[in-house]
Amino acid sequence: YDSGPDINRAELAFPPPDPRSLISDPRTQPGDNEPLGTFKFNLIPLLEEEITKTGGVLHLARNGAEVAQYLLNLAKRINAKTIIREDSHILHNLKLDQILTDEGFLVIIDNFGDEEESKAAWRQQAKEASLGITSIDYILADTATVVIKSRPGRSRILSLVPPIHVAIGEEQQVLPQLEDLFRQETTLKSSSAFIFITGPSRTADIEQTLTIGVHGPIEFHLILLAHG
Repeated sequence: YDSGPDINRAELAFPPPDPRSLISDPRTQPGDNEPLGTFKFNLIPLLEEEITKTGGVLHLARNGAEVAQYLLNLAKRINAKTIIREDSHILHNLKLDQILTDEGFLVIIDNFGDEEESKAAWRQQAKEASLGITSIDYILADTATVVIKSRPGRSRILSLVPPIHVAIGEEQQVLPQLEDLFRQETTLKSSSAFIFITGPSRTADIEQTLTIGVHGPIEFHLILLAHG
């Protein structure tokens, strides 16, 4: 597709995120004895370490309210006006739209249909969005790589065009490594292609000078919901 004019993402550089300023890890909040859930704690420390290496941010959430609060704080930090999200079961069930709308943000849902004219209009809206929110299918703990299966109506624009990509998943979607994904034969047969995302966009020139956000998001956030 036509991605339009190049975005000077250096002009969009935001102050580096401090996860504690968004929402502290609920396991460490003073006086909070509510159990976090049933996170696979044997994999979460590894996932957190690896995602930090990539320049991404991991947040563990117990419910939709904590997800919404994290998104609100993130959107306010960058003075976002438009948020675009995937039309998926998990994001619908979290009921984020009304909460974000009540705070003054324009929320656009990825359901543009099949007409080329509506697709073009939706792509333009995606270019103007500050946050792109997607669900995930799996997350590989050893490399902090998000795995998203392609399917009709699921656009890659959401994870590529907005300067900040927020991926939301559940703890049961965490796999130790790539080999565990390949062992799931039914998973591999259910999609014609997979998207692998590891941290923010990184580009290096011949002199090995690394630049963040030239060909994709300058920030990557993974919000993981506890199961049970």
